[in-house]
Amino acid sequence: FIRANAFGIANVNTGSPFDSNASLPANSTANADLTISTSNADDFIIGAFRSSAGAPTGAPGAPWITIQDVNFCLTYYRIVSATQTNLTVPKGTAGTTNGALADAIKRA
Repeated sequence: FIRANAFGIANVNTGSPFDSNASLPANSTANADLTISTSNADDFIIGAFRSSAGAPTGAPGAPWITIQDVNFCLTYYRIVSATQTNLTVPKGTAGTTNGALADAIKRA
């Protein structure tokens, strides 16, 4: 089945919303964390992981803030105040992931 969630983000650069760093967006089908870098300070960084086990995959905790952690899907974010180099976007604390995505959205 398909799992989706929706959420809103305030203060986004609507003319060019995504950070232009070459590492973005990051995605994988491996059971592993993602690593990203950003070109802008004050980015909203989002991570989304799909669990192959069916159970929630376990939110990684601070400084990440959970949007959803239920039924095959983990989505969370954090806001950074400086550019990031090789930032780990963790897959969560439990379960096996078979799909992952991370991206960064620029502040207005």
